Amino acid sequence: MIEMNNGARPNSPIAFAGRIAGTGANGAHDVRLDNGHHVEAYDAKGPASASRPMLGARVSVEMAHNEMRGWRLTRR
Repeated sequence: MIEMNNGARPNSPIAFAGRIAGTGANGAHDVRLDNGHHVEAYDAKGPASASRPMLGARVSVEMAHNEMRGWRLTRR
């Protein structure tokens, strides 16, 4: 599900919901979005975060609207 930012600032990030599908190198997580796309996201709290999302956990990922790289996990 895409969360539309109606009335928000034009530079605010775009958020998508998904599930953790796996873990990759350098603290990255493979996330399957609810719309069927597959992205690699990094933890917004940094790689030293004590809590790691489990496989299959529901998460929210954000990205800046002006770049196609740089997904980050924002909610677990």
